[in-house]
Amino acid sequence: MPLFTLRRSFDPPLRGEKIELTMATIISGATWYPDVEWERSYGIDYGTRQETVCVYRGPSKSEVARHSSYCGVPIDAIYEVEEFRPGSEMGILSRDISADATPPAPDDRYFVVQRTFDQSMTEAEVGAAWMRSGACAAEIPRLYWVRTYWSEADRKGWCVFRAPDAELVAKHSARTIIPCDWIEEAAENHPRDWAHIYDSFNLPHHWERDEESPVALAGIAR
Repeated sequence: MPLFTLRRSFDPPLRGEKIELTMATIISGATWYPDVEWERSYGIDYGTRQETVCVYRGPSKSEVARHSSYCGVPIDAIYEVEEFRPGSEMGILSRDISADATPPAPDDRYFVVQRTFDQSMTEAEVGAAWMRSGACAAEIPRLYWVRTYWSEADRKGWCVFRAPDAELVAKHSARTIIPCDWIEEAAENHPRDWAHIYDSFNLPHHWERDEESPVALAGIAR
């Protein structure tokens, strides 16, 4: 099924018991929309508000939007995307940039980079930018690529990196000379962290199935 990223804003931000209640509401929506599966979210906390990049799999953009509407959670924007992750041919780079290849250090954190490419760029130019991104990432110690979500139609991408600080991620973006709308530290929120809620609604642990089939794009860091 297609994959979608949803941008959400919470103002005021979710705190304490509201987080558990909101997650229960969202997860319960799978009872009525079983084909819409939440894969993960990356939350950015600005103090007075929160933003999230949420990833869902579903039959269509409209069905995913209806699921959110049913759950009563906001949608700022929704994009159909492809997911790319490091593949088996990472040896072509000077250093393995896959986050899965190296255990996280105690001070490692997640960072999300939003990129918007000009619609006039050709497919070859976009591909060259991604290859340049991978080569630059391999030259920066302690910077690891986790995954990327790319909307070809909207020319937007969300790249997730693991690093000790935002400066390394910014250094990578500067070297690649490709668009960077913003870089923000983010906390990953995964369905496995809420397995008890899935169990309370007798819903399957769909992520256990998905973790057996990683999506890979070898040698490119977006």
